[in-house]
Amino acid sequence: MAFALSVGLFAYFWVVGYAVVAAFHTQRDLIRNALIAPGVGVAVTAYSVYVFSRFGLPVGSFAIIHAIATVVFACVILALLKPVLPARRLFPYAVIGIIAFGTTGWPLLTLGFAWLGDLNSDMTQYVLDAHRLVDQGFIQAPDPKAWLEQADSSIYYVVYPLFGIRTASDLLLAYVITLAGKNGLMVYMPLMVALNVALIAAATALITTPHRYARLVTAAFMSVSAMLALGVYLQLIAQVLGMLLLALAAGLCLTRFYRLKLGNLIRYVALSATVVATFVISYPEMLPFFGIALVIYHAIDCTEIYGSLRTALTALFAIAMISIALIAPDIVNQLFWLSKQTSEGTSSLFAESFPYFLTSSGLAALWGISPYFVSRGSSLDIEIAIGASLFLASILSILWLVRRHEPAAAIAAVMAVLAVPLFLEGSGFGLLKLAMYVQPFLLSSIILATLVLLRASR
Repeated sequence: MAFALSVGLFAYFWVVGYAVVAAFHTQRDLIRNALIAPGVGVAVTAYSVYVFSRFGLPVGSFAIIHAIATVVFACVILALLKPVLPARRLFPYAVIGIIAFGTTGWPLLTLGFAWLGDLNSDMTQYVLDAHRLVDQGFIQAPDPKAWLEQADSSIYYVVYPLFGIRTASDLLLAYVITLAGKNGLMVYMPLMVALNVALIAAATALITTPHRYARLVTAAFMSVSAMLALGVYLQLIAQVLGMLLLALAAGLCLTRFYRLKLGNLIRYVALSATVVATFVISYPEMLPFFGIALVIYHAIDCTEIYGSLRTALTALFAIAMISIALIAPDIVNQLFWLSKQTSEGTSSLFAESFPYFLTSSGLAALWGISPYFVSRGSSLDIEIAIGASLFLASILSILWLVRRHEPAAAIAAVMAVLAVPLFLEGSGFGLLKLAMYVQPFLLSSIILATLVLLRASR
């Protein structure tokens, strides 16, 4: 049942997202539309739950009605618009998706709802806040008696939104808790696995249209990536959700959207603004990667964009302003949280606790050739040499693909540059997080570059 719940959540997100994509996105690349659909479904669901919760409604009071209404509305849109679904071309991706569910979520088949991953203490906080949101509004004064008597630990997490601590993942978890009728500890991992498969699909869609074989190979490698799955096993639900929305936002905004006609451009702006707004309340720590990559991508494309500069700037300004308006009550607190997390992530205070990528063995761990947690006395000379070779090849691939206007390469370039000061400052924690962040964009870049050079990407 746990595995079925995970697959069912993914299917729900896909149906909802595909209806939104059919209504608001261009139909020029049907494969990409199908790949970004689950991510769009996650974004639309998370944002709409945020809005209802922000108006003071407990998630438990509306989640079931919301889910039924959303599915019905999505089916109506799909029936009216009748978007083309290239089933034969999507079949290999469906197979890879099944593999991704198996490689990452196989404990759901053996342990069911009892699978608790690596028992990261962060999971407890996510679950407690999710249960608070099931029973209370986004910001609601708790029962004074329960507060003083410490009768319910979840009520103390009302301070999260007050301090700008991101809660979109908690809202999404509260939504699933209500729909499944189970404790948050039981549905936590099924939701995480579904989000991870949606991340793989969205990251695959970053590879531009002509390179269909590169898309398939990249999706296959991501489905078995050890460092990408690490975020799931460490139960970092906000991180996995943030990576999904980073890939989705990049797939929408790191494109030549300024070529769209007015009607399509307006719908594109509405979709992109919703995704970016959800991104901000989900994992603002990744916003700098998105912002800098956006500048790099369009700066490289300056010759092409020059003739449509006014359209491009107007669209980007509209996306930014609408995104801010959509989360206006919390935007300032989110920026404060971003500043706090950035300063902690670049600190060297955790070097002894997270030394994994401050040593040469990190070059092997980055590619999943060896475990990132290496015991003393282990001999990894061959693995390190292979990892170093792949690292050098990936840097060359990124530099080449940035000039070819590949979105994944632009994001990977920003992360590669950030790795230098993090290493020099001894920020072990920051490097560990960065090694997980970069996985979909790093794999996309080196695989695409290799297949283009071999003339086997199309």
